[in-house]
Amino acid sequence: MEAMLPGHLLYTAGWPTSVPTHAEASLIARVRRRVSSLVGIDARHVTPDAVNARYADLLAHRGQREGGAVGSARMYTPDLFSEIANREILL
Repeated sequence: MEAMLPGHLLYTAGWPTSVPTHAEASLIARVRRRVSSLVGIDARHVTPDAVNARYADLLAHRGQREGGAVGSARMYTPDLFSEIANREILL
């Protein structure tokens, strides 16, 4: 089933790399419904809108964990402890 998904839709290091298009989200939802049916579980995120929302949530969470990266964009957010350590070394 996973082979049905294009490589850019697969998670990298446990995280999605982008929010899928509506067509891609439809494919992901279809695969999730099929796998959950085969395995006998009640999966979440089985509609295109739910898939897109989940990917967006995961990317936002990943951005918070990685110091401000949102999706593929990266915002500068200084690490206070690194800044202090660097200043002490320079003094």
